[in-house]
Formats: sequence, C-alpha cells, structure tokens
Amino acid sequence: MNIESLQNKVEQMLKGEKKRREIAIKWLNEIDDILQPLMPQLYLPYDFAGNAAFIPAKIKSNGTETFGINKNVYFRWGCGNGFYSLTTNMECEIPKGGTELYEIYGKEFWYCVRCIVEAIPLWVAKIDEKNVARGKLIAKLAQ
Repeated sequence: MNIESLQNKVEQMLKGEKKRREIAIKWLNEIDDILQPLMPQLYLPYDFAGNAAFIPAKIKSNGTETFGINKNVYFRWGCGNGFYSLTTNMECEIPKGGTELYEIYGKEFWYCVRCIVEAIPLWVAKIDEKNVARGKLIAKLAQ
C-alpha cells in the first residue's frame, strides 16, 4: 500500500466520522427539543438547585445492569439549554459549567451520546408513570 492510497483511506474515514457526527448532532437537537418541555415535569422538585439534571448512566455490576448518576453528562433546560459534559476537574453537585456537547469531539462526544441513548428508556418509563398517576387523579376527580 502506497502513501497516497493510505492517505485516501484516512480521508474517507474522516469524512465518514464527520457525517456520523452531523447525524448525531441533528439527533441531539431533536431530543433537546423534545426534552425541554418535559424535563421540568420529570424533575420536579428539581434533583438539583437550578434547571439541570445529570443523565443516568448504565452501571454493570456482578453481571447485572443498573442505572446510576453520571457526573459527566447533564441536561439543562430554561436558560443555557442543551446537553453538557463536565470534565473530571469540573465535578460539582450542581451542574452549571461544562462544555456543550456540540463543542466536544472524539471518544468523549460518543460516550456522552451513548449515555443519552441509554437514558431514553428511563425517561420514557418516568413519563409513563406520571401519565398513569395523572389518569388516576383525573378519574378520582371525576367521581
């Protein structure tokens, strides 16, 4: 394999990565639009002071999967909307800083996207629980 052929393969790989990232960012924007009105309902009272919540993360332990708090990825609504990542030297209990996911590249970006994808079923379950509770309340009020 000559240098020119290797360079072409690397360029193709980079174009593919750029395209995958563009698709992921478009998807993140769509998820952001969906979550903005839902998050205040899912996290009232707020889990943290302010309009933010850490994204749950899958934790594998003894062959079972559970969800725990991921102190690296969080979602803000209201002011400064969107998904953010905290680096290890920025840990805090109340997420205020961090870097918007759109400004992150490489392995960290894809890790954050994976955490968000894995959290969606949890949010859906939480929404379903709230809908069931609302239905019960409405039925009780209608009696």
